[in-house]
Amino acid sequence: MSNYVQTRVAPTSKSGVSIAHDLRLKKPNYLRDDMFHNQFKNIYSNTNAKQLRAEIKTYENEFRKRYKERLGRNPQKGKASAFMEGVITLSNSINEMLKKEEVSYEELNELFVNALNNQLDKIEEITGTRPVLIEYSIHYDEKTPHLHYLTTNYDLQGRSLHHNLKTSKKIAELQDQVGEDFKPIGFERGEKKGFIKKLSIAQMHEEEIKGLEIVKEKLEEDVEELETTKTEIKELETTKKELLAEVKTLQNEKKELKGMIENKTTLKKELDKLDKDIKFKREEVKEVKSELVIKKEEEKLLNANMSDLKNEKELLENENNILQEENDLLQVANEEEIYVADKNIETLQEVLKAVNKFKNPNEAKEDDWRSKLNTIPEDKPTPRKYK
Repeated sequence: MSNYVQTRVAPTSKSGVSIAHDLRLKKPNYLRDDMFHNQFKNIYSNTNAKQLRAEIKTYENEFRKRYKERLGRNPQKGKASAFMEGVITLSNSINEMLKKEEVSYEELNELFVNALNNQLDKIEEITGTRPVLIEYSIHYDEKTPHLHYLTTNYDLQGRSLHHNLKTSKKIAELQDQVGEDFKPIGFERGEKKGFIKKLSIAQMHEEEIKGLEIVKEKLEEDVEELETTKTEIKELETTKKELLAEVKTLQNEKKELKGMIENKTTLKKELDKLDKDIKFKREEVKEVKSELVIKKEEEKLLNANMSDLKNEKELLENENNILQEENDLLQVANEEEIYVADKNIETLQEVLKAVNKFKNPNEAKEDDWRSKLNTIPEDKPTPRKYK
């Protein structure tokens, strides 16, 4: 299957990280600028990060309130998520279709938005609650065009919509729906879990190698992003120290002015100015602290992803080694069978010659063809003599 579409949803407690990634608040270093579809601009439903963060705070408070009303306690951090993120992605063949103008940029955007609305409708159909769409983004600057979206993840009682989807055993219907949404351009849903193809040993080797290449590519991208994140964290730590030093300097200047300037009017103006400067710097420190928290969360997530990918790579390499050993054993067995068959054919040919001579008493005696019959091998060709 070359033309396929996939979707997935997952709860998240890191909505700030999702927004930073989706809105490209800072361009990741792993993005590729040499791909054809990079000529198209990303699509954003809302580019006002400050407004989005305010909305997220409102939804977090609403979730906590509903959760506490139902259970009498606050939700545990990291175990109950107020938000759910989703992604709709297409196979690499969409890039070639865009290049050949088999589908236009505008048509693809319309298909993505229509599919997103149908995903929300399907979630409402399964859970009984329609999640609130906070923002969505269509990215054209990565390997293939895809859509990210962020929604609320709770119903009127504060229950998790994602948990409801999983336990209903109907989450696969989201895949079915997105497959229908992209049929107009010849795409279908990805293969269901548990679908296993019967492959030869050679084909299995090819599939394992492809899997290793995909894991390797993803691992390289995550390593690069992790290094970038670490660098950004160091820069933010340095900026934080510099701002704190500036605040301390301004506070010292304020103390000196209080003792040196006798004119109360002038002193008040200077002190007011310093107060404003200190307040401004403190706001900058808060912003840097917030951004630092986000970057550290990104670092944790990337470290976890790298660990999973390394484990997957090791498993694939082990499977590949086992398949190679099986292939070698099969080749040895085939060679032994061919050798025995060739020897049997040679012996039978000799017997036929002996029989033909026996039919003509002038050419051979009975003892001659009996001796030929004694040359037929059992397991391996071993000559035998009759007395």
